[in-house]
Amino acid sequence: MSAVAQHVADLKATFRSGKTRSYEWRLHQLEQLVKLIDENEEKFVDALKQDSGKSEFSAFAGEILFVRAEAMHAIKHLKKWMKPKKVGSPLFLWPCKSKIQPTPYGVMLIGVAWNFPLHLTIGPLAAGLAAGNTALIKPPSMSPAYSALIEELIPQYLDNDAVRVHQPQGPDRDELLRQKYDLILYTGSYHVGQIVMRAAAEHLTPVLLELGGKNPCVIAEDAKLDATANRIIDAKFLNAGQVCVTVDYILVHESIKDALVAKLKEKVEYMFGDNPKESLAYSRIINSHHYERIKGLLSDGDIVVGGQCDPEENYVSPTVLDNVSLDSEVMKDEIFGPILPVVSYKNKQDILDIMARYGKPLCLYIFTENTAFADDLINSTESGSVGINSIMLHMPNHDLPFGGVGESGMGQYHGKYGFDAMSHMRPIVNKPTWLDIKQSYPPIADRDELDQRKKAMRFLMK
Repeated sequence: MSAVAQHVADLKATFRSGKTRSYEWRLHQLEQLVKLIDENEEKFVDALKQDSGKSEFSAFAGEILFVRAEAMHAIKHLKKWMKPKKVGSPLFLWPCKSKIQPTPYGVMLIGVAWNFPLHLTIGPLAAGLAAGNTALIKPPSMSPAYSALIEELIPQYLDNDAVRVHQPQGPDRDELLRQKYDLILYTGSYHVGQIVMRAAAEHLTPVLLELGGKNPCVIAEDAKLDATANRIIDAKFLNAGQVCVTVDYILVHESIKDALVAKLKEKVEYMFGDNPKESLAYSRIINSHHYERIKGLLSDGDIVVGGQCDPEENYVSPTVLDNVSLDSEVMKDEIFGPILPVVSYKNKQDILDIMARYGKPLCLYIFTENTAFADDLINSTESGSVGINSIMLHMPNHDLPFGGVGESGMGQYHGKYGFDAMSHMRPIVNKPTWLDIKQSYPPIADRDELDQRKKAMRFLMK
């Protein structure tokens, strides 16, 4: 038996034992998650910096702070989430009681992306444990320091019979997706998402796919440019642009494009200084392959600000591009890096036509003071999430679901939405035996009796 097959067999045995179903077990695991984060914050910061040059600020704000809050939110609401929900029953079923009982799926596979590995490990894991599942975590191979650290720490804090970390090597990589899981959550690229979904189809395993997308930021002619530029630059260059929910490109009304471009340049220089390489808030590109890919996109427009590169550090400075062609390489796929192309539009149809080139994005951002304009654009498009005069603020709100649609993914989680997504909502009907009407069963004596029964059923169904 391969290593991954052994892990899955052990996790299935743990789930069948019933130990993960109790409130006490789930609560303890969530409390241990918080302890894991609190006691190893510096180790996580160091590992993330070692793997990708991630700044301490990005590690704290985008990973540590977020996942701790996610686990604490689950602790606070767990008892309520687990409680069966009573629902009504139609008259023709009387007397009976109906309810919905959240039930764990079983063994989860959590596939983690490299750009926010702690966030994308602990966030889904908190929801999965709250729902009473066991979990196999596959950490990102491109983040070896983080992967080694999480593999070391998980057994120290969590129930090792219920949570395992496995980094497949060699032939074991193919075995990972051949196993029969009860639920798969994968965060990453569209291409790998297709592979995961094909593998899941072999066992009819449900999937949550959190993929990427070319997220547009539409800026109307009435937008407040100072606040708009502040919010775009702050969000776009978090983790050097390696964020699936950030802005990928700007669509700005042609009447204010030059003013916006000037404002974007001003804000980049203000937030990151004359030499962004020295900024405590700026990160590096994950590896040399992605560095070369991103560097190759710098020539696809006129550089307004940025454009500096250093292969020794996989550094590309925060860059804004003007005069970008829709047919250029930088506009073909998700950039996933610190390049911000600016494209202009004349009217709503231009916006719709440009967005249609890229399928349904993970996020749509709109900057305007006109509520009717925003509502019209929302009602004319599809996306995973929408931000009006805001970017990425849906992420830390536990009362909002996170997830894509179409090419950007399927399924939603965060907060109770994560608990629900990782639970089977099991319908339960209980009908007492003190009333047992014989006329509701066969035999049916003749046509008259059949007509009478049909008439009674029609009345009750109303």
